Amino acid sequence: MQSGMEVADVFRNGADRFLSRYGHCHSREQHKVIRAITRCRTAELGGQTQFCHDCGHQRIQYHSCRNRQCPKCQAMARYLARYTHRVAISDRRILELRDGRVRFQYRDYADGQKSKSMMISTCEFIRRFLMHTLPSRFVRIRYSGFLANRFRKQRLDECRSLLGVLPAVPASVDDPQTSIADDDQLEAASKCPKCGSRHILTTELPSPHVLRPPHFLAARRKIPTSGRSPPS
Repeated sequence: MQSGMEVADVFRNGADRFLSRYGHCHSREQHKVIRAITRCRTAELGGQTQFCHDCGHQRIQYHSCRNRQCPKCQAMARYLARYTHRVAISDRRILELRDGRVRFQYRDYADGQKSKSMMISTCEFIRRFLMHTLPSRFVRIRYSGFLANRFRKQRLDECRSLLGVLPAVPASVDDPQTSIADDDQLEAASKCPKCGSRHILTTELPSPHVLRPPHFLAARRKIPTSGRSPPS
């Protein structure tokens, strides 16, 4: 049973209380996680609006934060993602958010891996979530042996030579088998989800946090100076 609530809703509910209580003892990376999750796919990051000229349907798509701790921004590889891209808790495990408290689902491994639920304050939920924050420049996947970055191409060529295997041919852009997924995504994005029309007007929604220079300053060319003082 899913409630429609997300981890981002919990963060927005309890971020202020958490920062006032624990903000002084957390790292810069953990503060970035809070800021990224609360802003992910909201007007804070900007986005795009699409308007259909035929039926008048309008939809807004906001940009994602691309933070590796955010449940909305994880890879979709089913097997490796379980170990390399998993986050502390996914959105589907959030069951209830009420009066500054959140109830979520977990698996009790000490009791035969039974599925249970727990309710804690949103402040405590954020504290536990941030315990899984990775430090800056931490690499989850490291290659070794013949897949090490330094000699990867040379050693892969040697392995193919010993095995008698020809190198893989890069897929062509015109190959229908490799471009079918991209074509489906482009077609879905260029069609109205309500009437199927292709008469779509896309408008960029800038983020309110991005300061853009005035157009007359952006268009003005920068004139190099020779270091001499201007004439009096």
